[in-house]
Amino acid sequence: APVEMLDPELPHKFTLLGEDIVVWNDGPMGDSAEFGRKKKGRKNKKSPGEWRAFLDECPHRKVPLSEGRIENDGTLLCSYHGWRFQGETGKCVSVPQVMDTSTEHERIINNPK
Repeated sequence: APVEMLDPELPHKFTLLGEDIVVWNDGPMGDSAEFGRKKKGRKNKKSPGEWRAFLDECPHRKVPLSEGRIENDGTLLCSYHGWRFQGETGKCVSVPQVMDTSTEHERIINNPK
């Protein structure tokens, strides 16, 4: 499907060459400005961002990322434990279950998966 037909406010699941992928737009939500195409009679409030494609699984428990949501800052949130992923690098940028100053948090954030 051409990206113009996709809702930029939601992650989308696709299968490509036998691999499940999630396609999503990492543009942040605008406060009052309206961007993009109309959605159900209203314009999207999403700033233009880049379309990203990841394997459709969280590295933590293999839950499909397409079942998650896009946060206001444009990160992709896993619906299972709330891990958030940055679009440009693919890195996990938030793990709610651990303290930000902990060694475990740094190990997770710096994992190349």
